[in-house]
Amino acid sequence: MKKVLSAVLMLAIVLSLSAVAFAGNSPHSSSSDPIVEPEVYNGGSSADVDLSSVAMPKDVSTDDDDVVVDKLANCPDAMKETAKQELAALKRSGYKVDCGFGAWSKSGKTAACTIKLSEKDVPDGSQIFVNGAAVQAELKDGYYFFEVTLPAIILVAHK
Repeated sequence: MKKVLSAVLMLAIVLSLSAVAFAGNSPHSSSSDPIVEPEVYNGGSSADVDLSSVAMPKDVSTDDDDVVVDKLANCPDAMKETAKQELAALKRSGYKVDCGFGAWSKSGKTAACTIKLSEKDVPDGSQIFVNGAAVQAELKDGYYFFEVTLPAIILVAHK
């Protein structure tokens, strides 16, 4: 019985070695072939983004007096850099920005709030992005309502 098990084990080892040797010789793993990487669009860095060119929505408010809502160009410096990165990413993805703004806490104690954005500021086919992610806002009485975690960069964009 031991001789049979030894023979089966030896056969399994030989077969696995030949499988490994075959995989090493496949055309997909040849070390002489150049590595082909997918093309990546590198156009438009965040340094090329002009925050002052992004329009502020005409009718936007929050449910909290501690929250400031203002143009992206008037945001705190850390938020400006984030806004530039998000705008550049949307442009690389083929989006055109309709409007945008920043929201942050005056005191630093408010962590979240509800944004109320007029339906007129969100053209047909546009999406609302909060901190880089598309949100599904509730439409009620001509306004979109959605929750944001502060600080927040809110952008309205379309393809």
